[in-house]
Amino acid sequence: LNVLTREIPYEKTLFADVSVGQWNTLKTHAYSGVTGDSTGVLIEGVNVRSDGFKELDPGGETGVGRSEFMLKSEWLVRADHRLELKLGYATEQSHETYLGLSASDWEQSPYRRYAASSLGDMEWNRTQAELEWSGRLGSNVRIRSVAYHHWLDRSWTKLNGFSGGTDLHALLQKEPGGQAEVLLAILRGEENSETPGQLLQIGTNEREFHSYGLQTTARWRMEPMGENVRSVLEGGVRIHGDHVRRLHTEDPHAMLEGVLEATGTETITMLDSEATAHALALHLHEELSIRDLHIFPGARLEVVRGWREDVGSEAADAITRMTPLPGLGLLWEPGEGAGLFLGAHRGFSPVAPGQPESVEPESSWNYELGARFDTGVAYGEAVGFYNDYTNITGQCTFSGGCTGDDVDRQFNGGAAQVYGAEVVAGAEVGLVGGLRLPVEMSYALTRSAFTTNFVSSFPQFGSVEAGESLPYVPEHQAGLRGGVAHPRWSVSAGITGRSGMLDQAGSLDELQIPELWLVDLAVQAQISKALAMYATGANLTGEDAITSWRPFGARPTPPRHLAVGLKGTLGAGR
Repeated sequence: LNVLTREIPYEKTLFADVSVGQWNTLKTHAYSGVTGDSTGVLIEGVNVRSDGFKELDPGGETGVGRSEFMLKSEWLVRADHRLELKLGYATEQSHETYLGLSASDWEQSPYRRYAASSLGDMEWNRTQAELEWSGRLGSNVRIRSVAYHHWLDRSWTKLNGFSGGTDLHALLQKEPGGQAEVLLAILRGEENSETPGQLLQIGTNEREFHSYGLQTTARWRMEPMGENVRSVLEGGVRIHGDHVRRLHTEDPHAMLEGVLEATGTETITMLDSEATAHALALHLHEELSIRDLHIFPGARLEVVRGWREDVGSEAADAITRMTPLPGLGLLWEPGEGAGLFLGAHRGFSPVAPGQPESVEPESSWNYELGARFDTGVAYGEAVGFYNDYTNITGQCTFSGGCTGDDVDRQFNGGAAQVYGAEVVAGAEVGLVGGLRLPVEMSYALTRSAFTTNFVSSFPQFGSVEAGESLPYVPEHQAGLRGGVAHPRWSVSAGITGRSGMLDQAGSLDELQIPELWLVDLAVQAQISKALAMYATGANLTGEDAITSWRPFGARPTPPRHLAVGLKGTLGAGR
């Protein structure tokens, strides 16, 4: 997925968008930019805040506030040579928690939050800086180089668990009686912490990330035999570095009369480490067109060297791993707007720094075969895919349900297969009076299976037998959207859904996450050429199905949300 920021507009442009919704939700978004004879500039900012839709038992904040700003400027140094500078800053504060609900509490009040989650607070700040140069060498070669640096500082205070080591995921999902019922009452704030094992560990994860590097690509266009044969050869190199400092601490708290109270004991340091990775990536890619046949061979080489240092432990040796990634794609266009394609590519995910040498990179061969068409009125695409994993990995994170020393560890998951098909089709029918009827549908069938037996400490894998399915992979996903559009107004509605999912690897006959269907609506009216009013409605049916049992307890989809807004543009833009 290549996420692109907004381009600098050619003409002077000013855009603003303001909307308000339930739970004091407010969104403000604006940008302005212009391009002159040799320079251009764009300034963009967005702020989103909300009081949140959940309610803490003892009262308190559960909302979020986030702001992001970007400055982009470019200079045309000379013909076909351009410099671009992009600077960005973002910040967020979310009164959020990893703690969900028990099954019985979710059925009674799915948007409740236990008293034990009242100290949940995440704050982060991020900066980015990128300097890009692009230009031509001769008439056929174009070069683009980007130097970049991203920095993120994040601190998240939240409930990590009981001092006695009780598995919160199992406690909330199974709801056994006896002592477990007492622990549930403590989470709710209905009982006091009476023993050391009933104290609640409130942990703060402080992390500081740096990502930096330099990437250069060159594209060489040729037509050695006229227009019937065309070639675009691309080569590139990237030198990249990652550095992360992690400091995880915990402070025991007692639940007293529904309020968390610090015990005053010494803060426990759970993790104090620095991890670094340096990577070199080389790639070569060809786009060869012979009339209606397009051939896309390519290869990539990833060399990653990583190491980690933990305070109080002897530093492990750095490990270097080299992974070649070949690939081939074919596209045949038998007629205008029609195409048949197939591809085979090797994929991988690198090993995080500091992992044991026995941990292998995630590796797979990915195949696809499909067809697409576009008549200008109707369009469609059908694709079959097969992903053959020689090793699928599990990244142990707190959000995935890992605790203690397992956090940030990586686990081999053995061989697995993920396969299925995707279909997308749509049309836009024109009617009298400028009316149009757009409609689009999509469907994806995805099946998965481990092909080896293994036992893993990763909680979403556990003890796996060959043939069992992967967790959190819905077998069916579908969507349908339609509406009526006019030059002055439009109305559209959509429904999206998925089948149930596994919370842990196993049989599809034992789904723990129910199916989910959501309905949304959007209305827009063009007040003038430059000004429009709109309204949106999400989850109109008020569906509150469980979306996850991870990391600790049932978590619902957001409830029905209505919003109205006003947006306007002055200038033609790009």
